[in-house]
Amino acid sequence: MQEKYLVQHQIEKQQFIIDLGAEQALVQYELDPTALHLHFYHTFVPVSARGKGVANQLVTAALDWAKAQNYSISSSCSYVQLFLSRSK
Repeated sequence: MQEKYLVQHQIEKQQFIIDLGAEQALVQYELDPTALHLHFYHTFVPVSARGKGVANQLVTAALDWAKAQNYSISSSCSYVQLFLSRSK
């Protein structure tokens, strides 16, 4: 069973993070509020936390928030693109 992590949304930095103590995992985005469009461009998980479901929980929370805001979503981040391709 995978550990449940606390995902924090840092709106002012346009990113979602999981605080892992000395390190952070994150997914970053750019928001165009006029077009109601959100673009994910970077996901990072420290080597020590990889393979533990951190990125999955992080991206899932970020996409859930974007969808709840009714934003159109795009991504140049290959990890986020995997999630977007599954939801089609």
